[in-house]
Amino acid sequence: MTEQTIEPTLHSNQTGTLNFEPLGNREFLLDPYPYFEKMRKEAPVYRHEGTLIPLVSVFSHESVKRVYEDWENFSSVNPHMKQGKRVFGSLLKMDPPQHSRLREIIGPMFLPGFIRQQEPMVRAEAKRVISQIKNQTHLEVVEDLAGVMTVGVICNLTGIPSQDHQLIRDWTLDGAKIEGNIYFSKTYDDKAIGKMAAVGGRLMGYYENHVDSLIKQPGDDLISKLSQSDLTRIELIDFTQLLVGAGNETTAGLITNVIRVLLQHPDVLEQVIADQSILPTVIEELVRFWPPVRGGYRHAVNELELEGVKINPGDTVWVWGASASRDENLNEDADKFILDRKRRQHIAFAKGVHTCIGNALARMETRCILEEFFSSIKSLKTSETPAEPLSSMTINGLASLPVCVEWK
Repeated sequence: MTEQTIEPTLHSNQTGTLNFEPLGNREFLLDPYPYFEKMRKEAPVYRHEGTLIPLVSVFSHESVKRVYEDWENFSSVNPHMKQGKRVFGSLLKMDPPQHSRLREIIGPMFLPGFIRQQEPMVRAEAKRVISQIKNQTHLEVVEDLAGVMTVGVICNLTGIPSQDHQLIRDWTLDGAKIEGNIYFSKTYDDKAIGKMAAVGGRLMGYYENHVDSLIKQPGDDLISKLSQSDLTRIELIDFTQLLVGAGNETTAGLITNVIRVLLQHPDVLEQVIADQSILPTVIEELVRFWPPVRGGYRHAVNELELEGVKINPGDTVWVWGASASRDENLNEDADKFILDRKRRQHIAFAKGVHTCIGNALARMETRCILEEFFSSIKSLKTSETPAEPLSSMTINGLASLPVCVEWK
């Protein structure tokens, strides 16, 4: 895989203004950054036309940061949901003070001490994964390496038995393929809505049964420990769903993106194969350069303006965090992958009250599997089979990344 200059296909609408339509755009899904650059320059805040739900996209660091931090004007509570309706995975879909209460209960489980305690388990899982794929000269990174690693770790953390790991991985991937897409839709798609409902129903049923079994018979896992806290049964079920989903697909995207970007930078790849001690720096630059999340949504509460664009109450505001971290006003040479940056800034794990609670775990997990992988190989090359995009507005990853490996 070599770096290519892509001229984004951004059509003009009938009024002659820019027309940004990422949904189903293969070029965008494979590499959104040429699009992000153009939008930051020409329409850093952009109102979409014809979407079922009123939608505004935000690309600049200035506005992305403001939306993330200002939860009183940009709420995580969906106004299109019925009052009092349960929202699955609700920690991401609530505001203070309800959100603050849950973070106070769950947060201590993700402090540095907890993360350090998990490293032996994570390291053992990484070694197990490498032992299964070693000597295979052709690998598909997403499923053979990244996916099997992340589902193993997160299921171990949450007490999910090993025989269910692949099932959880499949369901999570089904959800990732369609996550966020409904906000960009211009027509009501019964099939897509039905698929979302089916995936959600399967997951909800599984996690309800799993949590109930741990409440009755607690183990040494994280969910068993939280079952002894002040979380309600419903809150515990919803957090389990959120943790497994985010800890699986997002971290798999981070691992895949490191390998993807290293293949685009063969000089750095050679350094990593020779010396894995530079991986923490590689991961930090990668988090800025090609984070695992493209963006997410907030819902406007009040009428206001962002960079001259009127925002109406009830608008969905799509926050392209991956664009913000490449903003030229935030980092010098923002579109370059530079290990020895003197100043590295990003908001890849969001900002404000919803800063990703598991970001340290994701970094540690990525480091462990990549240390084991790169210490075991002589060379790594792109396969002739092209990478396939993940059709998600949320996850900034790939559906597949075939590579050729020479093992030691």
